[in-house]
Amino acid sequence: MTESNTRFVAADPSQPASNDIWEPVVINKAQMSGEAERLLSRDVADPIERQVRIVHPKACARGLGLAPGIEVRLSVLKPGERTRPYRHNATEVGFCIEGEGRVAIQNEDRKFERYDVWNVPSWSQVVVENPSRKPAVWLTYSNAPLLRLLNVHLVEDEKTTGIVKQEQGAASGHGDGSVKIRDLFQIPGDETWLMSYERLINPPNVESNSHLWRWSKVKAELDTLTALGSAYRGRRLYLLYNPMTGRTNGTTPSFFATMTVRPPNIIDRPHRHASAAINYYFSGAGYSRVAGKHYEWAAGDLMLSAPGWVIHNHASHDQGPVYELTIQGLGNFDYDQEKGGNIPADVTALNGATLRLKGYMIPMDQAENITQFALVPSLFACCFGQPPQIQHTIVVNCPKGKAVGYTADEIVVEGTLKVQEKKDDGYIISVFEMEVNSVKMAPKG
Repeated sequence: MTESNTRFVAADPSQPASNDIWEPVVINKAQMSGEAERLLSRDVADPIERQVRIVHPKACARGLGLAPGIEVRLSVLKPGERTRPYRHNATEVGFCIEGEGRVAIQNEDRKFERYDVWNVPSWSQVVVENPSRKPAVWLTYSNAPLLRLLNVHLVEDEKTTGIVKQEQGAASGHGDGSVKIRDLFQIPGDETWLMSYERLINPPNVESNSHLWRWSKVKAELDTLTALGSAYRGRRLYLLYNPMTGRTNGTTPSFFATMTVRPPNIIDRPHRHASAAINYYFSGAGYSRVAGKHYEWAAGDLMLSAPGWVIHNHASHDQGPVYELTIQGLGNFDYDQEKGGNIPADVTALNGATLRLKGYMIPMDQAENITQFALVPSLFACCFGQPPQIQHTIVVNCPKGKAVGYTADEIVVEGTLKVQEKKDDGYIISVFEMEVNSVKMAPKG
């Protein structure tokens, strides 16, 4: 038998990994404008070729991101040009920085203007055109680098995918009917669960739609936050929220986009988070301190402003308000389950709010006649990603005297949210609890 070329390498999982931190970089307005002009001057066979990736010096040949898991592309179109259709399994966020145009996503056509933002679900066909008299310039953010590093970035091409249509009845359904297969169930007398093959490869569909956030409308809401006084310790921002992301608070399932306003001379508190952040500043000027280093930025600059898990903060100068778009890894807030005490102010402000939420049920200690369960964003994260953390889970209490049956399908709950660290024997067991008056199946489609 021929031996493989694999290696056995010593491993000690108790030792922390030595992370290779990507230092912040600022791509200034002059560089951005110069590259846009170069792209506009090129002779190309197809307008879709008028784009480039903006790549960090440490990016490998396969990743080619501005952050390890985030690609940023600069794209331009001359007046009258139109890209050919494309689609892939990455999700995208588009952001117009000059001019205007139209974007068709899955045949839903929308006009965009300067500083408008749109999202593109995975496997959605995209066409961008410029019917105006001036060049259109936009940035596209996607999770393609992460997919490329996993060797699963797929661009649809029926000649190369190699997908064969499944024959009727082959490897599908539930066999010949002599044995009933349960899709998802808890092992009797045990805390563990099992899921069938059919459920694994064909989970419930969660519809992912495209949206377009118009800057004129976002700015009107954002400017109301400038009235918050100097004593306010939070961030003057709004998440461009996509409802399909649920409790993970995203613009796409992969990352979130926020719009921020910074009045003059505002200094953020130092903080850190596991996800990387990329900022585009389109008004005002200021600076960032990242791992003790000082970085100046101004309107028109693009910046990898926060490498993962590096302490940083941002501040505005006195030349007027700063407006910025931030793209950051999967929507979330960082929470230390062992120490506690670091729930953000904007989250604790939800205490007592009446909410209507979607999610999936995980019974706490009852298989039938369930009166308490955990509501989580997805039943499948444990199979394909990180299990929900404590800040991703809501403990749901049903009305007194009323129980519900288990379902693996998406549900909708309505009730009053309680935001408070709850402990048992000294350990934090929950931060969100909800007294509900309604538990219903979520609408299909």
